[in-house]
Amino acid sequence: MEELLNEINTWKQGKFIDQRQYSNMPNDWKKEREEDEKFLVRPSATGNAICKATSQELSEWIAKRLNYASDISDKIEVIINKNKSPMSRIKEIQELIK
Repeated sequence: MEELLNEINTWKQGKFIDQRQYSNMPNDWKKEREEDEKFLVRPSATGNAICKATSQELSEWIAKRLNYASDISDKIEVIINKNKSPMSRIKEIQELIK
């Protein structure tokens, strides 16, 4: 599971996706789902939510931080795999995370 979470760099927040399976649901139900979505963080638009925040702002913050962490992780992996001395790789990583 941890490996899968590390590969996701498209964390989403705040949007109900009206799919075919919901076509017979009343509009009130869809509006409730739209409100609920404002507090959820998902790995993709239709992926399972990993958390429910206490506010929309917090769920947006969590999604942004997860995307940032994924991006940094990808960049660090590239640096680690370079054929450079360990000290030069450490310096490059330090510059990246400043």
